[in-house]
Amino acid sequence: MKCIVKFWHACSLTFSLFAGKQSLLRLARPGTLLQSAAPMASTPAEQQKKFWQQNKQLGRPVAPHLTIYKIDWHTLLSGTHRLTGFIMYVGLASISAATLMIPAAYPVWIAAIKTWPVAIPAIIYPCKFGASWTVFYHLLNGIRHIAWDFGKGFDMKIVNRTGYAVMAISLLMAAYATTIVPGM
Repeated sequence: MKCIVKFWHACSLTFSLFAGKQSLLRLARPGTLLQSAAPMASTPAEQQKKFWQQNKQLGRPVAPHLTIYKIDWHTLLSGTHRLTGFIMYVGLASISAATLMIPAAYPVWIAAIKTWPVAIPAIIYPCKFGASWTVFYHLLNGIRHIAWDFGKGFDMKIVNRTGYAVMAISLLMAAYATTIVPGM
């Protein structure tokens, strides 16, 4: 232990020759920072209470209401991009977990779903459209984000135009993908 302390002092002296009397090593010694620390004038709970009282006196709202903000097209597209990514993650994780847990093979379950009388047009097509639109929208908007990574398309006119294009093309691609019948 004495060896370590002597080494520490030797390093401190060597550094202080180059950096002056107030060297960083002297400030970093154990206990130095705690000796100069002053107790807090108030607790965090008291500071928070004071903050909310001051906001109440000034008439500030607790939280801004949604009617204050105009939700822009690019804001809506950004949220949709995040939401589609989350939906794809949850969907893939659910399908993966289900295929590990179900007792039969995957084609057996698809055949069983096709035998349901309600499943054919009322459930299958909206599900196909929703799944394919999620993938196409996220893909196309991801390409848009890659263009932004290269510094292209930051003008608001271009941002809005590409947003409309992404939405329109993804809807058309999803509509086409919904009409595809496997095996025909």
